[in-house]
Amino acid sequence: MKNIFNYSFLFLMFANYAPAQTWTAVGTGTNGYIDVLYTDTINNLMYAGGQFTIAGGNTANYSAEWNGTNWNGLGNGMNAIGIVRTLEGYNGQIFAGGEFTVAGGNPANHIAQWNGTNWSETGGGLSDNVNALKEYNGELYVGAYYPNYFMKWNGSSWSTPGLFNNEVMNMIEYNGELYVSGYFTIAGGNVDTCIAKWDGTNWMPLGTNVYAPPNAMAFYNDTLYIGGGFVNAGNNTMANYIAKWNGTNWTNVGLGLNYGVWDLCVYNGELYAGGLFTTAGGTPANYIAKWDGTNWSAVGGGVNGNFVTALTVFNNELYVGGFFTMAGSTPVNNIAKWSSPTGINNSSASIASINIFPNPSSGIFTIECSTEISQIEIFDLLGNVIYSLEPRTTNFEIDLQSEAKGIYFFKVVSENKMSSGKLIIQ
Repeated sequence: MKNIFNYSFLFLMFANYAPAQTWTAVGTGTNGYIDVLYTDTINNLMYAGGQFTIAGGNTANYSAEWNGTNWNGLGNGMNAIGIVRTLEGYNGQIFAGGEFTVAGGNPANHIAQWNGTNWSETGGGLSDNVNALKEYNGELYVGAYYPNYFMKWNGSSWSTPGLFNNEVMNMIEYNGELYVSGYFTIAGGNVDTCIAKWDGTNWMPLGTNVYAPPNAMAFYNDTLYIGGGFVNAGNNTMANYIAKWNGTNWTNVGLGLNYGVWDLCVYNGELYAGGLFTTAGGTPANYIAKWDGTNWSAVGGGVNGNFVTALTVFNNELYVGGFFTMAGSTPVNNIAKWSSPTGINNSSASIASINIFPNPSSGIFTIECSTEISQIEIFDLLGNVIYSLEPRTTNFEIDLQSEAKGIYFFKVVSENKMSSGKLIIQ
């Protein structure tokens, strides 16, 4: 029985690799641009926010959910000109931030929470627009306009984790630290320039002189990448809208891009960038491109329109939102999905933000996941289990150096969801 199961498992994985890379529509899309996409892995839903009033033909005032088949509005949504800029899960609810002052017909000053049925206000809200939301250490961190540049919500009250002198635009968590970017030159009371990190107690700068705030941050191959409207990062005067941090200095990412970046996302072992650019690494790439660690390349002809502002992985496909009417040769309305069979993220049920690197490798692989991994198994091409572990952590290393060079497959289980894919030992 075990061998039958393993062969069936491998057959399903090979089936996942069979399709070609393709663009497809996401229902009938939206009637206005999408500013943010967020994947809720617990309930297997994807949320969109922006400046639209219809999603999939249904009323959806600036916010909607996609269940993999259909679009649904979130109650009455937000009030007119109430753009949703950011979405985040916290305490079992979906929080939205933006320019709105009403959510679900009730007062909600720039931040509100959705329980699956109704909207409610969050502690009286904030006095100006909210740019960014991020759950960290059991609290919801909020980046906003004046005067509430940086706040946190613990489920019952507001407080500030440090003095900032200008807007916070974006946040990301990695290895227990919160990375924050924005227009500020003071972070936590310390002199800084546009980007800093918080370990829960202290603020620390990351180099100097990122001359415009990063709009996007992502970790790829254990390295922080930032994208935005800057051309200089630290002493690097050729950053060209994207840079990476080596722990000491900012360095360039190939030849970079020819215009600004709005979002970054890791998918199938590659780093995807979306924005206003039309070339990446000197080659044509309409508003979206991917970086494999060495080279830039286009993504299926890119999109035809004005810009890409939002990227997320949902059900093993890359969802791309913005303001465009074509993706490759496929007509779409401001959102499309990109399916790629290669890499390590093909799976039967998605796990958020899983990353395995380097891949290929000599046999040492680092595994990172945004949720605790309860089990990992490695199979050879005959379906035999060659490695099994119950790590109960989000970050660990496996050693397969004793195995022969070739192709292997992994199965990872986290929060009762399984992800599978390919490992190469060379």
